[in-house]
Amino acid sequence: GQRTRACEKVIEDPICLAVNKIRIVVGPEQIELIEVDGGKVDDIEQFAVDDGFPNAHDMHEFWLSFHGIGVFVGSMIEWGPVAPK
Repeated sequence: GQRTRACEKVIEDPICLAVNKIRIVVGPEQIELIEVDGGKVDDIEQFAVDDGFPNAHDMHEFWLSFHGIGVFVGSMIEWGPVAPK
């Protein structure tokens, strides 16, 4: 019922804390490089976990299947915590 009167907001609107440029180099076997605002991410495993993946392997599989081998350049949005309503 999202477009009905029964629809209600269940969490508050999130707050954008930052928008950073991100560059991800996807190789055939692993993510070879991640840069955020031009700085190299040293711990890709921890980055993957912080981004919601179980590990860097699963993050690589996602990027490989959706973007293929190569370089992805985009924006990384940092959201503030949202409290339940």
